Amino acid sequence: MTLPSPLRILLLAGLLATLPACSTPDAAPHGKMVMSELYFGFSKPSGGTVSTREWEQFLQNEITPRFPDGLTIMDGAGQWRTRSGVIVREQTKVLRIIHPATAGQRARIRELRERYMELFGQEMVLEVVSPVRVVF
Repeated sequence: MTLPSPLRILLLAGLLATLPACSTPDAAPHGKMVMSELYFGFSKPSGGTVSTREWEQFLQNEITPRFPDGLTIMDGAGQWRTRSGVIVREQTKVLRIIHPATAGQRARIRELRERYMELFGQEMVLEVVSPVRVVF
C-alpha cells in the first residue's frame, strides 16, 4: 500500500521532528549550567607580583574548598587599563568553573573574587559568565 504523497510528507516531517529530542544532550539531567571564567591578575598595586606560593595557597585555601567538584586553571598574559588610565600588562591565571546557575554558586564566586582583591590589593577580578550545554 502506498500512502498519498501529502500524508507521507506529514509523517516524515513528524518523524524528523522527534529526532533532535532523542539525539541531543539538551535534556540531560544536569539542569541549567553556566561557565564562569575568572581572570586573576598577578601584579600587585603596591609593587611585585603574586608569587607561585601565594597562588597555590589561594587555590588550596580559597578556590578548592568552594569548588571541590572540579575546575580548570590556565596561564595567561593579560592587559588592561587601570582606573587612573595606566595600561598594565601582567601574568594572569584564568579559572574556569562549570556550575549550576544557582544563587549559592554565584555567592561562592563573588566571595572568591572579593577575597582575591582583599588579599592581593587588586582593583578587580574580571568575571565572564556564559551559558553552556554540559554532557558527561
